[in-house]
Amino acid sequence: MKKNTYYIITSFIVFIVALINYGAVCLNRYPAMLIVTASVLIAATIVYILRRRIDDAPVTDELISKINEMSATRSLQITWILIFAAVVANLNIVWYMDDPVLRSALLHLGMPFLINLAIMIMIYTIFRIYYTHKYLGLGDDEESD
Repeated sequence: MKKNTYYIITSFIVFIVALINYGAVCLNRYPAMLIVTASVLIAATIVYILRRRIDDAPVTDELISKINEMSATRSLQITWILIFAAVVANLNIVWYMDDPVLRSALLHLGMPFLINLAIMIMIYTIFRIYYTHKYLGLGDDEESD
């Protein structure tokens, strides 16, 4: 199996598990949560088995590393934009609501997104500073003593 096929199948499996998780949350029953746990374990096993069947060259050269780096960076950037857009849309809806109970519920729904966004940006910043110091040599230099 090619690596791109593996990524497509894995994405589809993750989507199915997310749908199962959403259905279980909507049902709000204990047996549904057992189904979620089983689906995650089964999905992880399937993804692991599929990973071992990749027949692309296992050698990672600079081009593959650059492709992975660019894909990860773009995915992170798009995720930031989508989370921020979801928070802004939620806050706009909350702003015009007349029902205080529903307003409070929707406000609490948007806060985890905002907290997640802030944590993602902090983690990105920490790693950015770390790798800048590591690879560009900014900061304390051993030879400068």
